Amino acid sequence: MNSVFKYNSIKVSNKKQKVLASFCAGVLATSSMLSASVQADDQDYSQINRQLEVMNNIIKSSVTVGKGSRQVNLRSIESVYLHGQGVVFTIDSGINRSFNRHSMSFVMPSVPVAPIAPVSVRPNEVIEIDDDAIIHAESQARELEFVVSRMESEAQEFERVVEVIEEQREQSRELRHEQREIAYELRDNARESKDYTYQLKHADKKEKKKLNEKLAKLEKEKLELKKSKAKLDEKVKKINKQQKQQKIAQAQERKEHYEILSNSLVDTFCLYGNGLKSVPKDEHVSIILKSAGDKSGRRYQDKIFVFNKKDINACSNDKITSKKLLTKAEQYQF
Repeated sequence: MNSVFKYNSIKVSNKKQKVLASFCAGVLATSSMLSASVQADDQDYSQINRQLEVMNNIIKSSVTVGKGSRQVNLRSIESVYLHGQGVVFTIDSGINRSFNRHSMSFVMPSVPVAPIAPVSVRPNEVIEIDDDAIIHAESQARELEFVVSRMESEAQEFERVVEVIEEQREQSRELRHEQREIAYELRDNARESKDYTYQLKHADKKEKKKLNEKLAKLEKEKLELKKSKAKLDEKVKKINKQQKQQKIAQAQERKEHYEILSNSLVDTFCLYGNGLKSVPKDEHVSIILKSAGDKSGRRYQDKIFVFNKKDINACSNDKITSKKLLTKAEQYQF
């Protein structure tokens, strides 16, 4: 009886050990699979990150709007990958300050961290070259060069805006001063005329003659003041009309600017969109153009374009035109 019990106990124990061993093996296998999956994902994200850096630099160097002194480079461009959704590029052309002469905001662009200086190497010493470090250093150098160029352009634009603003302010101050002076003189003229008219009712013949002469002189002054006021009002009306036309022209120029910028960006993605190889074909490539939309309150809305990655690939492979690609994008403002 005891021997049978011992045998059954040993048998059950062996089964438990086998189950435990099987469970541990399953956990190890699952852990290995998860580790391999995470490593694969990290590798994919690393490739996407590299491709986004390259695309950022391509967009910065190839996308410009305008000609001559009105040519504008992009103020900033940022990109991020959203797993399962795609890539989002956030682009600021910085043109809105040029269209709003009364905006005194001037934001210094952030300067990227300078590349680390090369380490001195002793003779016969062998060092390993990190490709990622080289790519990062080159990207930082290009970013630094781009920022310096943009800072110079921003400084020139800022000086020009300040000059225009000061000129307009001085002109406005002069007009307001002239209007106040004429208004004061007209009020004084009216008050004196009223006083003389009242005195005239109770004056004798000799005094009436003097009062009438004073009233005639005041009337003449009043006519001159009204002529000056009419000229000033005409000048103000003309300036207001010019400012209104300027605003209309700026609004049209702003609209054309963002249309050209949108087309230029789409052309760039058609030419270089194949560089985003690691982004899955069933995901999207989105562009957020800062302040490119209609005015809402005190701010301009952002304009957003959402492209299917497969459509960008089709354009890169000359299967559709850039114009067709733009029409296929989902567009909205936010």
